[in-house]
Amino acid sequence: MEKLKFEDLLAKPKKFVVAGKEVEIPPLSVEDIDIFIKAQTGSEEERFNALKEIFIRTMMKIFPEETEEDIRRIPALTAIEFFPKILVANGLIESERELEKLTEDFRKSLMKSK
Repeated sequence: MEKLKFEDLLAKPKKFVVAGKEVEIPPLSVEDIDIFIKAQTGSEEERFNALKEIFIRTMMKIFPEETEEDIRRIPALTAIEFFPKILVANGLIESERELEKLTEDFRKSLMKSK
């Protein structure tokens, strides 16, 4: 049996199409576990803020040349399009039904915050 190498532990970005263009969405790392826990176990407001933070952290990895301020100016509808793909890239979606529910919850949260 082949010996495990450190590189074997590193997840690879997954390719998606957003706005008609290919984008590679990298998974978040051990440094981001805190935000995943908040997204799953926090109050409604904490979960919403954690989802926004997951989006921002991921977009900063995709577009490292942009500032966090620039990322925060991305329209909510774009975030809604990206967010399910971010969850898939991180292995947090197991079923189509779960994806639909999370997308709808995220959309509702965005509408409440306006």
